[in-house]
Amino acid sequence: DGARATVARYPDQGYLYIDTVVNDTHFGSKGLDTSINYSGATWYGRTRYWFGVIRKIASSSSGMLTIDAEPNGNLAVRQGFILMDKLEFLTRPGEWYYDDKQKVVYLWTAGNDSPDNYKVTASVHSDGFVLQHVSHVVIDNFRFKEQDENGIRLISANKCTISNNDISNTDSYGIYEENRPGSANLTIINNTIDRVNGGGIWMWVRDSYIANNTINNTGVFNEIGIKGTTAPNGGSGAEISGVNNIIEYNVIENSNYNGLFYRGSGTDIRYNYFNNSCLYKDDGGAIYTNTSGSGGLIRHNIIVNSVGNPEGYISSRSMAEGIYIDEIAQNVTVEHNTVLNTGDSGIKLHNVGNIHVHNNKVMTARYGVFCDKFVGEPSIIKNNIICVTSASDDYEPRSLLVRVGNYNAQFNNNLYVNPFASEGIFRKDKYYSFEEWKNSIGHDINSTFIGTPLAKNESLEMFYNVSKTAKTYHLNGASARDLDGTAVSGSFELQPFTSIILIGKNLNKIKD
Repeated sequence: DGARATVARYPDQGYLYIDTVVNDTHFGSKGLDTSINYSGATWYGRTRYWFGVIRKIASSSSGMLTIDAEPNGNLAVRQGFILMDKLEFLTRPGEWYYDDKQKVVYLWTAGNDSPDNYKVTASVHSDGFVLQHVSHVVIDNFRFKEQDENGIRLISANKCTISNNDISNTDSYGIYEENRPGSANLTIINNTIDRVNGGGIWMWVRDSYIANNTINNTGVFNEIGIKGTTAPNGGSGAEISGVNNIIEYNVIENSNYNGLFYRGSGTDIRYNYFNNSCLYKDDGGAIYTNTSGSGGLIRHNIIVNSVGNPEGYISSRSMAEGIYIDEIAQNVTVEHNTVLNTGDSGIKLHNVGNIHVHNNKVMTARYGVFCDKFVGEPSIIKNNIICVTSASDDYEPRSLLVRVGNYNAQFNNNLYVNPFASEGIFRKDKYYSFEEWKNSIGHDINSTFIGTPLAKNESLEMFYNVSKTAKTYHLNGASARDLDGTAVSGSFELQPFTSIILIGKNLNKIKD
């Protein structure tokens, strides 16, 4: 009846955990039911912050399992895993199992009644539509659903348009291009992609336009099946590689891993909205790039809730970033973005160089900006607003405005706001106050720090506009002032893809 059934799995919720590691394929868990022979089951293990790996169980005995090949990443005590695809795991309504030898599907229906009372469907074709070595093809206004692999698969297709399609419940990707350098001069617009497990859009493409797409619920943990998230580091809302692509006005929400993982020079990522990234994996971000992401533009995006999830891995804290420039990427411009509520950093630069971070707003993060290691030329971090909204953190003694390691960067003309603390709010080799940061480190000579405590019943709130038109916000009895101390009365207007941070009382009353 249109509801996705879950492959039989153990446990039904959450993970089992590794307690003993013998070698790279042999391990034990006290959570296993020793009466079950697990041979032939599918194993999904979280072997790194950013990995969810699929293997088969080759043998089992007395709470010990052997998988059929070494996983990506090493096995370790306290790593989480689940087991799938055995009849013994079919223990609750909504689950199914397919016996390949007997050619029988077992289904425990949601209502505990006969499957005859339902419309039951299953994948017949791997792909909904395949474009192979073609050009000037338009795929418009189709509905693709429940494919075993992909809604639309491209193989070196050029000058094609994919528009206004509804793609849902595919087990790998919504739109997929498997070749490198891939397709060229594509237009991918106005598509809706929902509840796919590997990734909403995964492609190598160049000189293409990807806009106004909505991608939601990618790699939902309770819905992944025997393919997992397809690739170990899969589950991103979109993964787009190639040169000279424009990615704009997309809405990407509820992603297993990154909201958008991009590679390639000349990529322009602008006016996109990201919400709830890194829901099940860490060491990623709402926007992430590495290695070949040099020369990109990341601008005017709004990022909310890049949260991260340590469950299932040997980490005690979230490692999710808002915008994450990683591993030797260079010459990237990050400007006019809004980043709100991230598990680790609002903006993170790791082992990169000549990154220009200008005119961004970052609020509610463990680190407003985190820079560690560098290659190439210095990075310039200026004219940003970084705002702390909590007196505490689950890892650091408190939320920090900036943390730097062995990094070559120049900070200046930034505005820092922390109403909760003035000491220990910057970190290099030790923790610094703003004045110590300026005088000892030599950064932010022309920057400003606002440390005025909030008055009783006051709060800090960010308001943002993700629409294409200006919006007027009405105070409705709230009292508010901006960070300059200027009172806001009656109403205020936000242009598209802009934001404002206000201080005041009853700010929850403000509505557009």
